[in-house]
Amino acid sequence: PDDTSGEGDIKKINYLFLGDYVDRGKFSLEVITLLLALKLQYGPRITLLRGNHEAADTNFIYGFQEECIERLGKEDGELVWREFNNVFEL
Repeated sequence: PDDTSGEGDIKKINYLFLGDYVDRGKFSLEVITLLLALKLQYGPRITLLRGNHEAADTNFIYGFQEECIERLGKEDGELVWREFNNVFEL
């Protein structure tokens, strides 16, 4: 039988994420935070493509800023929303 013990192991397999990480449900903050943490931890093993929902004007319309404000308060929420959008622009 095949040895599948390493199947899915992030240390051995590259992962490609295809964008539209935010404003697609109630957990956008958790999703993008996890993906960025994975990118920091595993560098070249993680590729994050930017979807159209990673553009500030689009994610504003579809509620990402609103989610940030509701969850973090007005001042912190707006700051976090701006900073995530700065990351998306890199």
